[in-house]
Amino acid sequence: MEDFTGLTNYRYFLTDPAFFTALINTRLLVGGVLFITIFGGILLAPLLDQPFWGQGIVRVLVIAPFYVMPTVSALVWKSLSGGVVGHDRGLRRPRAERAPCRPVQ
Repeated sequence: MEDFTGLTNYRYFLTDPAFFTALINTRLLVGGVLFITIFGGILLAPLLDQPFWGQGIVRVLVIAPFYVMPTVSALVWKSLSGGVVGHDRGLRRPRAERAPCRPVQ
């Protein structure tokens, strides 16, 4: 068993100059996305609230990505798991059928 590292990992990251650069870049990215999302939504909401021809279609197109992304994510995870989904992950099938790769000999 390896020795307990304690706070060694924290010391490593806090003394690494790339860590603070990455932290600043992450905060800038998150702040930029939040700024665009919040102010874009505030500007878009009154426009979508006005009655106009095709208002229903436009609203569906605006909200559709929120329904599509979980579906795409589920399909990606399904393909990554070899098509085996569910709570038992196919444990009732023989081992050769449920393993996406061959066992090590």
